[in-house]
Amino acid sequence: MTVSIADAARHYAARDLDQAARVCLELLRADRFHFDALHLLGVICTNQGRHADGVSYLLRAEALRPNDGRLHSNLGSSYGAVQRFDKAVEAYQRAISLNYRDAGVLNNLGLAQMGLGQIEPSIVTFQAALGMEPGNDPALYNLARALALAGRQREAEAEFHRLWQRLPTDVSTQRIGDVASGLARAMLEQGRPAAPRRRTDPMA
Repeated sequence: MTVSIADAARHYAARDLDQAARVCLELLRADRFHFDALHLLGVICTNQGRHADGVSYLLRAEALRPNDGRLHSNLGSSYGAVQRFDKAVEAYQRAISLNYRDAGVLNNLGLAQMGLGQIEPSIVTFQAALGMEPGNDPALYNLARALALAGRQREAEAEFHRLWQRLPTDVSTQRIGDVASGLARAMLEQGRPAAPRRRTDPMA
């Protein structure tokens, strides 16, 4: 039976990554220059923790279509997964230059900048992500972390508290702990009581 990239995409959407990968490999056996199969297989390998393979397939896809912004964004994710933050920043910036730009890409770029110790640039990037999508909680959390690392504790406290107030009631205990710890640390750095206010309380 003949398979297509649509079959691989359907398996990927159903989170059947092994079957999606098998379809991509079958397509590549028939055509080793199949851009979509290389691209999707790179994403799949990254999701499976096979980061070196993921980068390899994505680079092969990039050679075929160097001006695909979505590919560069996925390449940034693969590099970020192996802490090649320099390469990740390059890939995300390339994606943005090709007009593949949304809050998620900007948030990932900010994380890569943080990984390189570029804290102030990461703050600008996270703020840009929130400018595009004010409700993006990961970007808000990362902005608060970056502000704390930059020694801007009052601003960090404000952002941690803003996130604390809007955490959904069904959020994971781990997530609540992360936000509460960040808020407490920012308050302690200012010599203030470290117990976060209840999420229903207005900010002082």
